Amino acid sequence: MKNNLSNKITHASIFLVLLILFVTSNNNYGQLFSTIESDKKTGAEMAEQVKSQIGLYDSPNVKEYLNEIGQRLVKELDKQEYEFQFNIADQREPNAFALPGGYIYFSRGILALANSEDEFATVLGHEISHVTERHSAKEAEKQIIPGILALPGALIGAFVSKDLGNILNVPIDLLGQVSIARYSRKQESEADKLGMELAAKAGYNPAKLGVMLQQIEKEVEMRTGDKSESSFFDTHPTTPDRVEDMNKEVQKIKWKPLPGVAKSKDEFLRRLDGIIYGENPAQGIFEKEKFLHPDLGFSITFPNGWKLKNTPTAVGAHTEKQEGAIFINGIGEAKNPEELGKAFVQKIKKEHDVVPEKAESVTINSFPAYYVKIIDDSGEQSAHYYYLWITMGNLTYHLIGGGLDKYYKVLEEAVFSMHPITKEERNNIMVNRIRIVE
Repeated sequence: MKNNLSNKITHASIFLVLLILFVTSNNNYGQLFSTIESDKKTGAEMAEQVKSQIGLYDSPNVKEYLNEIGQRLVKELDKQEYEFQFNIADQREPNAFALPGGYIYFSRGILALANSEDEFATVLGHEISHVTERHSAKEAEKQIIPGILALPGALIGAFVSKDLGNILNVPIDLLGQVSIARYSRKQESEADKLGMELAAKAGYNPAKLGVMLQQIEKEVEMRTGDKSESSFFDTHPTTPDRVEDMNKEVQKIKWKPLPGVAKSKDEFLRRLDGIIYGENPAQGIFEKEKFLHPDLGFSITFPNGWKLKNTPTAVGAHTEKQEGAIFINGIGEAKNPEELGKAFVQKIKKEHDVVPEKAESVTINSFPAYYVKIIDDSGEQSAHYYYLWITMGNLTYHLIGGGLDKYYKVLEEAVFSMHPITKEERNNIMVNRIRIVE
């Protein structure tokens, strides 16, 4: 979660893009051009979602290194129809994915697992092949956009949906995991074969793809006590005989080793020195249900047992069935909370003829805030909605929550737990980095 939460989430139905062909079916070149351009447009829209929902890791040196390897592979393609871009996703889980149009992502977690440039190159070749064969584009078109928060009453379809709905009703598996393509076994096998062949053409050992997959699998197994929210195998299904199939395919590939972008193992390791491993405090971290953001300077405790979500756009929690949720979805320069709250109350009265149960100035941990509570009895079960504006220091935060009547107490407790991060909380935040030691 970064200081850009006030930005609106783009609502592009990127998985429902129409492939409009401007020429007749006899003009194959025109159809191909149309399809490629559609992939580029779709990929660009999805890339914005990755940026806002997952975040990009700021490490220019590592990104440049990844790009050099990737472009070396791209040069070996028979057709260069896409402008490939290589980025680092700010995820601790070992993950790699491709978007239509040539957008390739490696997570911080997968960077930490590699022991050679060949391993990077083979995984990149695999993802590039998903793009060139249009696997990601074909599968993306099948994805279903998740439904809006499952709350009762008429208000969820009015002003509430514009807030909580803007967070939840996007082409994201809830938050923090883009609905990237889930490949079939046939597509995976094809990408394995083509990816290894592409890596071999560029002078890399094609057998290292199987090695890398085994390392990822071991890492995922080690996390059994801390279940990953996203990993390579969530979108790239594996089978017990997949590596065996790769090893058979490798025997058919002729290749000649060439010097890597990093000229030695030592140089390769130095390229990765300093990468953050685990959670990145720049986006805030969770300590159980407590969320701490050292840069923005606040802390909040969410309800026990709720699913926790943290993205560059919003941070919050929701119940398993999405019957209750609370998010911080706006941060901006310090303003008068009372003025913001009263303007909101006037708006809902005018547009929806809604009168809040409560609308009052409050003090939370000595900081000025404005609190609005709305009860909606129009459904089979009543629902409660909470809005809070609080100014701490030079920033104003906007919280919104909603849920069935049974959640009202835990929602209120979460809302009023907001406070500036303490010195003790800040000192307890640890940053883990990869360090190369001789």
